[in-house]
Order: sequence, then structure tokens, then C-alpha cells
Amino acid sequence: QDAIVKSISMKQEITRSMRYKDNMEVTFATDLMVAKQTLEQTVTLANGTAKARFQSAAANAQMTQQTVQAEIDGFSNISTALGLTPTEVLDYLWWDLLKDDYKDPKEFLVGVNPAAYIRSDSHTDAATQPHAS
Repeated sequence: QDAIVKSISMKQEITRSMRYKDNMEVTFATDLMVAKQTLEQTVTLANGTAKARFQSAAANAQMTQQTVQAEIDGFSNISTALGLTPTEVLDYLWWDLLKDDYKDPKEFLVGVNPAAYIRSDSHTDAATQPHAS
């Protein structure tokens, strides 16, 4: 009778192990499908993001190209109409750029050696003090 009980117990253990194996195969197959779907979504999203960035960069490049071409044409027309030399056009462009650069104000010292300029903010330097005689 002991052998019969062992045989039945062994058969139940084999059946339980087979069911566990089948359950794990289903679980692993499901996990594999989820992983493949996640991979597909990630690749699709990455490709979409890359294409969007490429399109944005191409649009920015096109806008820059059109803006530069319009400025070239405009300055060419003005210089031709006014009879300006290339040097005069460049001088105009230089001063126009400086005028428009209001966010970064600059100080200009014409005819002064920049090394000789001493800024006196809250303290006084001996170099800026009048000499007492």
C-alpha cells in the first residue's frame, strides 16, 4: 500500500509540475509579447521624435536661408539705388547692427586707447583722482 500511495503522490507531483510548466510558458509568452510591443512603441516613438526634430531643423534652416537671401537682396537694391560703395554698405550694416543690439549695451570710446580707460563705479582709483598741488 505504501508503494501505491507513493505512486499516486508521484503522479500528482508530475501533474502539478506539468501545470506549473504550462502556466509559466503562458506567462513567459505573454511577457515576450509585451516586450515586443514595448519595443515597437519605443522605436516608433523614437523615429517620430527624430523625424520631428529633422523637420524642425530643416524648417529653421529654410527660414534662415530665406531671411539671409532677403537681406542680401534688400541691401543690394538699396546700395544700387543710392549708389553706395561696398565699404559704405558695410559701414551702414555695422552701425545698424550696433543700434539694434539694445539687449547688450556697449560703450564706445573713439580715439582712446582701451587700456587707458578706467571705470570708477563705487570706489575711486588714484588714477582718476585730481592731483592736489
